[in-house]
Amino acid sequence: MTSLSLSRITINIGVFLFICSFPVQADIRNALLIGNGDYAISALPNATSEVEAISSVLKDADFRVIESHDENLSDIRTKFREFAKRISASKGPAFFYYVGHSIQFKDINYLLPSAAVPDRAISLNVLLEYMDDAKNSVNIVILNTPYSLPFEEGKLSPKTGLAPIDGPPGSFIVFSTKPGTLASSPKNDKHGFGD
Repeated sequence: MTSLSLSRITINIGVFLFICSFPVQADIRNALLIGNGDYAISALPNATSEVEAISSVLKDADFRVIESHDENLSDIRTKFREFAKRISASKGPAFFYYVGHSIQFKDINYLLPSAAVPDRAISLNVLLEYMDDAKNSVNIVILNTPYSLPFEEGKLSPKTGLAPIDGPPGSFIVFSTKPGTLASSPKNDKHGFGD
C-alpha cells in the first residue's frame, strides 16, 4: 500500500479514535477488519497489508480486533457473528473496515469473498443489523471498495457503485467514493482511498 493510501486511512482511524475518547474510558472497543484481495479477476494486492496496518493501530488503541483475510463466505459469516456477540456484550465503540470488491444489486450492498461467484456474497445489511441490535455507543463503517468487479463480463449486471446506506443511530459510514459511482482506475496498484 502506498503512503497516500495509508495516510488517508489513518486519518479516518484518527477521527474514529477521537470520537471514541468521549465515551467512558472503560468501554470495550471492538473492530472487525476484512481484507479480500485474492480475486481471480481484478486482484487487490494491498488488501492484506491495509488490514494489518489498521489492525496494528487499533490494537495500540486497546481495540479487540477480529481479522479476516481472503476467507470464504461461510468464514466471513462466522466473523460477523463473533463481532456481533462482542459488540452486544460490550456496548462500546464498534469499528468495521472492509477492503475488497462489493456490488449493489436491487439497492442492497453485497461484500464479495475472494472466491466470489455471482450468487455467493454477503449483504452489508447483515452487519448493520447486528450493529443496530447491539445498541452500542458508536459505529464506524469504512468501505474501501475498488473500481471494478471480479467477474467476467456478462456474468452479472449490477448497478454501478454502492447504494447509499442508512446505518444504526450513532453510525458514521465512509465510502472510498460517493454512492452510485466507482472509484477511478488504479495507479501503481492503489485502489479505493489510495486514488
